[in-house]
Amino acid sequence: MDAPRLLAVLPDQQIPYHDPVLHDRVLEWLEDQRPDSVVLSGDVIDLPGLSRHDPKAHELEDRVNRALKVTRGVLREYARASGAGDLHVIPGNHEQRFQKFVIKNSQQLFDIDDPHGASAYKLLSLPYLLDLEMMGYKWASDPVYMEDWPYGHVTITPYLAVYHGWLARKNSGATALATLDHLGHSVIVGHTHRQAEVFHTYHQIGGELRTLAGVEAGTLALARGGLGYAVAPNWQPGFATAWLWPDGMFDVGLAKFVNGALLWDGLRYDGRGRATG
Repeated sequence: MDAPRLLAVLPDQQIPYHDPVLHDRVLEWLEDQRPDSVVLSGDVIDLPGLSRHDPKAHELEDRVNRALKVTRGVLREYARASGAGDLHVIPGNHEQRFQKFVIKNSQQLFDIDDPHGASAYKLLSLPYLLDLEMMGYKWASDPVYMEDWPYGHVTITPYLAVYHGWLARKNSGATALATLDHLGHSVIVGHTHRQAEVFHTYHQIGGELRTLAGVEAGTLALARGGLGYAVAPNWQPGFATAWLWPDGMFDVGLAKFVNGALLWDGLRYDGRGRATG
């Protein structure tokens, strides 16, 4: 049987509020493991200035242009470190802030095309302003409604897909379980900033067993301080992975960030060179 492919799902960076130490550990992991596919599962960029919520003190100087520049830099580092030929960005509710702001305030400008015809994306869109095409990333909008979030997703195998997520339940694993139950297939989701692996086995009419997996991928944002959203939030820094076989079978897992080290599959990435087992 052919060797499995490796998928990395990098969730909820909330740039420019991403964790710089965790970011370095992620780059170490990408350089060492060289995954075949990398999916950024949404809320890559924070965009607090475009939110309907009142800004917080630490957000007042974070202009959109600065966030775009920092985000482009992070995306370039992911692409370079991984060497992956299959790169995706799934828009989350924070990315949708940009689309909603443009539509609400500049409807007549929303659909302006690239005058040079070099891009399939509209000028006033995040995929264009983040230069995704140049870096090789695909933007996962929904083909039916042409909306970004919550519809956009990446189909990984006939049995597994990655969404940003639109549900939010109280405890770790509850959101993943509710999402797979709603969709009827296995999922990896972000959005909650928590980590969990859950499973649900369904008994078919003929007696066959059908087990679905749900993964909450975690967050790559600064967990300490809760980004000003919550006091001491129940967030777990890290990301999700999956081994993918050609027949559609898969094995999901989590990379966990603990005390400055990234732990994954018996390996430890702590800034001291090649991972130790």
